[in-house]
Amino acid sequence: MKTRILMISGVLALAGVSLLAIPGPVGIFNTGITSGAGCIGTVTLSAGCALAVHGSTAVQGWSITSVPSGSTTPVAITSTGGAPVTSGYWLVDNTTSRWLRPNNGTAPFAGNDTDPIGFYTWQTQFTLTAAQAATAQISGRFATDDQASMSLNGNFIISTVSGTSYTTWTPFTIDVGAGFNAGLNTLTLQVRNLSNTGARAASGIRLEFASVHIPEGGEIAVLTMALCVALFLWNRKKETVVPVV
Repeated sequence: MKTRILMISGVLALAGVSLLAIPGPVGIFNTGITSGAGCIGTVTLSAGCALAVHGSTAVQGWSITSVPSGSTTPVAITSTGGAPVTSGYWLVDNTTSRWLRPNNGTAPFAGNDTDPIGFYTWQTQFTLTAAQAATAQISGRFATDDQASMSLNGNFIISTVSGTSYTTWTPFTIDVGAGFNAGLNTLTLQVRNLSNTGARAASGIRLEFASVHIPEGGEIAVLTMALCVALFLWNRKKETVVPVV
């Protein structure tokens, strides 16, 4: 009996290791990532991920699909350029994300005078299997200049009403049943750039994923196979060998 228990425990332990070893999702990025894959987290980025330097347009994962006028190329900006990324205005730098804005200005992209007022559409995309779409969950936080509305595949998630949404984080959770698709998924931030004077004003977004739970699809298969092996070993140990007389 003890031997059988040890055998089954060992097989299940191996199954557990296999489950833990399944890789995480690829292609989901905090804003301002210049290299790596699946770069998420609000404490430290996953290994192999690097943040874009100030003024870089080599950023992954996010695109601008519509603007009132001007550039649709995202550019990363940091406190290296001074305002608007400075204490008391846009949230200052950390080690997990960068601000993105349309590439309408010239380095060092400082000040508050480069982006037309109106609506900007920012998007990031990822693909899920049917099984993944049924159980996916994503959470994180974002900041925008100015107001913003978040949607997944056209389904409303959350919006901000403050004209100073760039000074504090807005948390979000996209839960099971929120509209994940089997196939291509599009997460959208619709940002409205405002101005008290009607003149141009800086606009941008910053987003950090805290948790991305997207099963890779092999977990059930691995566990089922492990249980089958365990049962096979159990039955073999129960066989009685009858000596030949």
